[in-house]
Amino acid sequence: MALDGAVNHSPFADSLVKRIKTPSIDIEILMRRVRLDVMNATSGKQVPWSNSSLVEPGFSFNPDAASSPSSADAYQPDINAAAELEFWKSIKDTSDVSMYRAYLAAFPNGAFVEIAKSRIAKFQAPTPPRKKILPKKVSRKPQVSLPVDEPSNRSAKTSAPAKP
Repeated sequence: MALDGAVNHSPFADSLVKRIKTPSIDIEILMRRVRLDVMNATSGKQVPWSNSSLVEPGFSFNPDAASSPSSADAYQPDINAAAELEFWKSIKDTSDVSMYRAYLAAFPNGAFVEIAKSRIAKFQAPTPPRKKILPKKVSRKPQVSLPVDEPSNRSAKTSAPAKP
């Protein structure tokens, strides 16, 4: 359910209009900040969802940072602990390093900073190659043939063929 808000725009559009002016902010970080603004503005009644297939970071609506203040001086929202906790809950079980980086960007002094850094290190560490476990070689000794019961000597007692 989208709320209309108290201004000319919905809480989502109002936040997006403000945030889009932030110089050199990655689109995914921008959208996460918009989400937090909307959650704060609506007391958690509206939570915008997003689905992204972006692979590389770096797209910005306002990439000209040379003439603008640095991203460190960019607008930072008044983020409350509930919004931070909600954000953390949404990423805590992922192995996507970019999500933890986004958390660190949005909450540089947040409650979960050390955990986020630890998970980034864990998921970026190269995994050691697995050792292949080969089946043990089974020694196959040649089987000794068992003695075959020889026919009784009866056949040896048969008479010799008659001479012509």
